[in-house]
Amino acid sequence: MTETQTETENTLPVNVNPVGTEHEFFAKTGPLPIAWEDGRRFPRFHFRSCIEAVVYPPDNDPSQEPLACQVLTRDISRGGMQILHKAQLFPGQNLDVVLQDGMPRRLEVMWCRRLGSSCYSAGCRFVRTDGSSFDEEPSAG
Repeated sequence: MTETQTETENTLPVNVNPVGTEHEFFAKTGPLPIAWEDGRRFPRFHFRSCIEAVVYPPDNDPSQEPLACQVLTRDISRGGMQILHKAQLFPGQNLDVVLQDGMPRRLEVMWCRRLGSSCYSAGCRFVRTDGSSFDEEPSAG
């Protein structure tokens, strides 16, 4: 941890307990190993951080308010990232996050898996605010 990082950056959000200790979780760095059957377009890298997020309700349900919270990041690639959250997320659900560079990013949940009590791992892709992915050409207009 550098002098400029705050203590909260390496403190796990309440009720999120990834496998292993907090020290083991944040100690992982560098590229993830790849398997021969891995069909990903972009390589993934360990990216361990606690970031601010706004989680929008599934199907943009107007009867529910967006939830401001913190999530843990596990890994990142050009196409998306894997996060840990204390509540279940659903495919198609959107999140807005702000990474360390200060730029806001929109994520779309592709899958979610329960790891333990109040701990869910979700694979998300980066999307533009018009809903297209960064793998696609931006829509005209």
